[in-house]
Amino acid sequence: MILKILFGICIVASVILTPFYLEAQKNKGLKSLTLKMLDSTCFLGAGVLAMFIADNRSPFAKYILIALAMSWVGDFLLHVIKPKILNAIGFVSFMVAHVFYIIAYNTAAQSIDPDRAFLQPWGYAIPVVCIVGYAVFIVKKMNFEKLGIFASVTYGVVILIMFAKAADLAVLGLQNGVENAVISAVLLFTGAALFVASDFTISFLIFDKRFKKNYPLKIFNIATYFAGQLLLASLILTVH
Repeated sequence: MILKILFGICIVASVILTPFYLEAQKNKGLKSLTLKMLDSTCFLGAGVLAMFIADNRSPFAKYILIALAMSWVGDFLLHVIKPKILNAIGFVSFMVAHVFYIIAYNTAAQSIDPDRAFLQPWGYAIPVVCIVGYAVFIVKKMNFEKLGIFASVTYGVVILIMFAKAADLAVLGLQNGVENAVISAVLLFTGAALFVASDFTISFLIFDKRFKKNYPLKIFNIATYFAGQLLLASLILTVH
């Protein structure tokens, strides 16, 4: 019961901390960094607590925790003002986090259907169609530097494959009637979709100077990010 209460506190604390962080980050500094890391610790803590609540020591749970931990590291490094190399490392850290999310979803899918292909035909279509449209959009409409375009498109491919794998696992669970399939599907679809939405907007905030001080876009970016991470952390409760 205590662990469940602490899990609930993590979720409530994140909801409370997020608007305070948004306000503090207008003047990036120690206060905003502290609030951001407290917020990030909420989703990491939720994942750890979920593992103990569900007594889930599966490879899936471990990969999800690694992804959450790498996101936590990325949150710290992307917030550091100098040296800029740390921002780049933070960017890579987030990409690694998504790779571990992909591994987690693939591992769970293989446990349900060992002969399941890595991506279904529609799974290939999602990242290909979206990334082509995205690339055309940023080339024509955005003011990205060449490196920014390459980094953004590469990251976009990884995040969209993550979403395709999350969707595939959700569908597979529903088709096979696995335990907690409906709840897991909701968490997978919603959590992954929110993460994609957050990462889509952050590419503009990072790589296009015109959007760096766009506060409404930052609100959307941060709100979808922390909500998505909490939902994905909660998967440890339902997917083994």
